Amino acid sequence: MPDEALTSRGGVTGAAGHDQHLMLLTNLTVGTSPLARWVLWHYRRRRAREKAIEFLYYRLLTPIKRLAHLAALGTTPDLRVKPPTDRSLSKEQFMAQYGALVIGPGWVAGEHIRGLCLDPRTEIRAVAGMIPDDKPRAQQYMRQYGFQADYLDDFTGALTRDDIDLVHVCTINHLHYEQALAALQAHKHVLVEKPLCLTLDQLRRLTDAQSKTNALSHVGHVCRYYPAVVGLKNFLDAGHIGDVFYAESDYWHEIVGAWKVTPDTGGSALLMGGCHSVDMVRWMVGEQHEVVEVAAFSRSAAWRSDFQYDPTIALIARFDNGAIGRVSTSLECNMPYVFHLQVNGTKGCLRNNGLYSAELFPKSSNFTPVPATYPDDWNVSHHPFAEEVSYFVDCIESGTPSMLSIAAAAKTYELIFAAELAAREHSVVKLPLA
Repeated sequence: MPDEALTSRGGVTGAAGHDQHLMLLTNLTVGTSPLARWVLWHYRRRRAREKAIEFLYYRLLTPIKRLAHLAALGTTPDLRVKPPTDRSLSKEQFMAQYGALVIGPGWVAGEHIRGLCLDPRTEIRAVAGMIPDDKPRAQQYMRQYGFQADYLDDFTGALTRDDIDLVHVCTINHLHYEQALAALQAHKHVLVEKPLCLTLDQLRRLTDAQSKTNALSHVGHVCRYYPAVVGLKNFLDAGHIGDVFYAESDYWHEIVGAWKVTPDTGGSALLMGGCHSVDMVRWMVGEQHEVVEVAAFSRSAAWRSDFQYDPTIALIARFDNGAIGRVSTSLECNMPYVFHLQVNGTKGCLRNNGLYSAELFPKSSNFTPVPATYPDDWNVSHHPFAEEVSYFVDCIESGTPSMLSIAAAAKTYELIFAAELAAREHSVVKLPLA
């Protein structure tokens, strides 16, 4: 995910977005009906409640959770000491296990920062910016989440620091490759936002770098961590829909922004957003199965003149077990955001946040809904980044490779590059790529 919103037209989010929405509501409701004024009052009350919750989480509960974690490790500090004048309490006793560097304090980085602040095992010790606007944004995040960290104009120096263990790459798409590569070469654990990279050559360099370090990696396909998706996958893995023979996912989201529509900085339709659907199809079919061939078609922009790559593409892939996977992506679709999922098995199926099993629900005439959050909102504040961050810290703590390590996610990106080749050449492309 890039460092600014995959913005739907007119979309405003985050704290600034709340304030703009409040101003808009105020303007609309002045001198209007009692109902409209009630809507404004309710909105103000909700925003005040959200601010109170943020204060409780980041100013009170996070330090308490950190102390509780230290107690579990048997290193509880003596709270009778009077910091900071009494230096008998060592700095190490207060420090979290893992120091983090966040590169690119933009829109999506705010959710990474929130996740790192919520986990008592991690502490943000440096934030590196890429443009002048990054410094005030970093300072705002520090105030919002109650932490202090060094602000840097160049991330490379932080990679030599002994107190940095973990790097979060949250910049725009074309910067992910070099920053993730530098982190791996410095033997730092790295969580890199999607897309992992923009070319096959970059992908191979990253997988090679990963093989030469004990540092762990994770690629940010956050859709896997939505509660509804976790439940659907558990239902599938328990055998309730039988063997999967077909899976499809669609990423339909109109995006705007100069850097997002050019191949040098945004990449392509699949790299910009459709990679979430490609990853989802591979995950649902089963990552033990390899894609052996893919065909695809793409088309140039139908009504927008700013796209410098084809914003609409559809692919169909065959797996080594005979299963079929289908993905479509359109970044100029004139509609609300949609993330569609369908998985057909020999005993039932999954459809978006619903499931069907003739075995478990005999004579059921419809899908049974999963009452949990599903990826049906493009806003990053809706995404389960905190769960993703916590999962990767679990991996680091246990020394277990992530299910979305660079080596594992490379299969998704190889399929993307093969599909784009198939669309350019109007042919069926065999995998693995030569």
